[in-house]
Parts: sequence; C-alpha cells; structure tokens
Amino acid sequence: MESRCYGCAVKFSLFKKENGCKNCGRAFCSGCLSFSAAVPRAGNTQQKVCKQCYEVLTRGSTPANASKWSPPQNYKKRMAALEAKQKPSTPRSKGLTHQDQVIAERLARLRQENKPKSVPSQAEIEARLAALRDEPQGSVPSTQEMEARLAALQGRVPPSWTPQPAYQTPDTRTEAQQAQDLLTQLTAEVAIDDSWEQRGPVTLQDCHLPDSDDDEETAIQRVVQQLTEEATLDEASGFNIPVETTPGPQAQSCKAEPEAQALAPKPEADEELPWCCICNEDATLRCAGCDGDLYCVRCFREGHDAFDLKEHQTSAYHPRHAGREY
Repeated sequence: MESRCYGCAVKFSLFKKENGCKNCGRAFCSGCLSFSAAVPRAGNTQQKVCKQCYEVLTRGSTPANASKWSPPQNYKKRMAALEAKQKPSTPRSKGLTHQDQVIAERLARLRQENKPKSVPSQAEIEARLAALRDEPQGSVPSTQEMEARLAALQGRVPPSWTPQPAYQTPDTRTEAQQAQDLLTQLTAEVAIDDSWEQRGPVTLQDCHLPDSDDDEETAIQRVVQQLTEEATLDEASGFNIPVETTPGPQAQSCKAEPEAQALAPKPEADEELPWCCICNEDATLRCAGCDGDLYCVRCFREGHDAFDLKEHQTSAYHPRHAGREY
C-alpha cells in the first residue's frame, strides 16, 4: 500500500516529505504538521504536532473526544478504491471461506489442464494409415544379429564368438571290433619297424652328390636333416631304446656288499675317544645312520625322533682300552 498523509491523503514523494507527529505518531506532510506545542512524551518540550493533537494539548480536551475523531472522507474513499483494485471480487467467490476459495481455484486450474484435445477426423486417420503403409520397411534382423546387438549393449562377448565344444560321434563299435582294430594298428607299427631294420642306416655314400659346390652343400644339409628326422622317429617309436637287463646274482651280491659295509661298524681309530658326542659321558651305542657317531642311551633317545629310532641301526660299543685314561 502507498504511504499517504494522514491529514490530507496526499502521496509522499521526493518533494513531499513524510513527517511524524511527536504526540500521536501518525505520518503527515509538512503542511498538516505546522503546529507547535509542549508534548509530555518528549519531556514537555516544544515539538511539531498535528492539528488534532494541538487542540488536545492546548485546549485540554479529553482523550475520549480525541478518539472520536476519524480520518477525512477523501482519505477513506481513496483507500476503498485502492483495496477494490487490489482484490477484485468475483461472483463465484462471494460467501465462500478462504479454504473454499483455494479449492475452487484448484478445480478451475484442473479443468483448464484436462481439457480434451481435438479428436482427429476420419479423413486424418485414413491419411496417416496410408502414409504408414507406403513407408518402406527394412528387413527383419535374424536371431544371431539380435543376439549380437544385445551382447554389444550389455558389454559381453556375443554367443557366436564363444568357442563351441567339439562334437565327437559316439563309438558304436563292439569290444571285439575295438580289440581287432587295436591289434591291426599294432601289427602295422611292427611292420614299419621291421622295414626300417631291413633298410639299415642311411650314409652319405648312398646319396648321389652333384658336381657343383653349392649343390653339394645343399645335399649334405638335406642328408643331415634326413638322418636327424630318422633318429627322432626311432626314439619316438622306441626302436633304439636299450632293453633293461635284470641284475644277476653276482650284481646283487656286489650291491649287497656296500650296504653291509655301511651297516657294519667302522674300525675304531687309535685316536677315537669313547665319549658321547653330545654330553661327553661314556658311550654305549654306535649309530650307523649318523656316520658311526657314539652316543649314550639318554642322548640317543633325545636326539632321535620316532622315525630315526626305527631307521637308524645301532650296535653296542665297547672301548678297546677300558682302563685307559684320556
């Protein structure tokens, strides 16, 4: 709302300054605020007051008479016109509460938003159908193409690129036929080995070398390559693998002798001390599995676990010179 003078209802502007009455506090222009009187609120000092306050302060009128005073008619008319402009009255909203008015406004907005669109006519529908029929339709993609597109969208390998397991036809042969085929294959392999034995090794003398030097080197390389391939083939077929011979009784006896020598107690040297190698007590055992070291009974049990006690062979130890001092 615009600010106006309380006395003459003039609008305040750059040239019409707003001034306040020191007694009642209302806003007046300089023309309406031309009176001066002692104001009790301001410590009975001379202040600028309006006409009504001047009469009350100078003539001693009662506050009841002052409360009966009302603004001028011109001011009331202007204020009524201003309120009418700001709040235009609608015939539908008369007699409705504030909540009912809000609901009525929402209903009006919904009616405007939900207005039915224009329905196409029969001619427009037929024209659209004809246009759709005349449009060229592309070829329908195959199942593999659709799977490849779907795999590309999902970021995985298409099914067509994944390796497929090799299909092996089931063996319909009977056991007798399989055994016969296996024997035939072995017979063919033995025949190939016999042919190689009868042929004998290939030498350089069997090859006819040319006269020129270049051809001679080429022929030598060819022969060497042929010999290498033949040796590789012989090794693969097991032709040149030596047969393992079973050891005879003499070989077994020769093999048993070193074992017996290892298990037999070592001849004691003159400088060998008859003490335990751990605690320096008198030795009573000699362990063949520990290179013939001497132990007492307690140290032998503590220094060997259950596996060593079973595997290591011991023998009683008797010093040669029992009464000798060391």
